[in-house]
Amino acid sequence: MPHPPHSIRLRGPWEWAAAGVKPVRATLPHTSKLPGTLSRRFNAPTGLEDGTRAVLRIADVPLGTCFMLNGSMLPPAGPDEFSADITALLTGPCRLEIAMPADGTISGVTLDLHLPEPPEQKSV
Repeated sequence: MPHPPHSIRLRGPWEWAAAGVKPVRATLPHTSKLPGTLSRRFNAPTGLEDGTRAVLRIADVPLGTCFMLNGSMLPPAGPDEFSADITALLTGPCRLEIAMPADGTISGVTLDLHLPEPPEQKSV
């Protein structure tokens, strides 16, 4: 039976930056009237077992939103929710950037850790 994922909510601190505007602290959910970038630094989880997958999930994603982790562009979002396996990109300090269109809202960001399946027990 698979383990349920261990979820880490990336609550804050977030930073919001729009063109021509000084960056400011932001909280989630975040709505902006201007296009700009919502960003957050976090450390990669430690002590993960081989086979653990890290999946980034973002709820209520506006159309046209782009995602970058540690300088690598992530795949585009589906309608309303974004989900991507970011296991290979989790190295030391991480920086998540979410480029949002005007009048967009990001409700929440979660890092789900999917642990590997335990080995099957053989009955004696």
